[in-house]
Amino acid sequence: MLAERDSEASAKVVHLRTVYNNFCWLHTTLRVTPAMEAGIDDTVRDVDWIVDLIDANTPKPKKSGPKPGTKYKPRKMA
Repeated sequence: MLAERDSEASAKVVHLRTVYNNFCWLHTTLRVTPAMEAGIDDTVRDVDWIVDLIDANTPKPKKSGPKPGTKYKPRKMA
């Protein structure tokens, strides 16, 4: 199970690095990003753009606590 989480985390790092290399990193000899050279994008992106992409695609957290209809009653604080 630990190896599975490690490989999943490694895959996420590889994806993140690939997006950075293609959209944020300026190639030394081309003087543009690889995405610009390929015609995919026309601007140099920054890390904030990547963070915004991740935030937009991350599901919202669910409300914590017991499910409605259970017998749980909250304690009264004295």
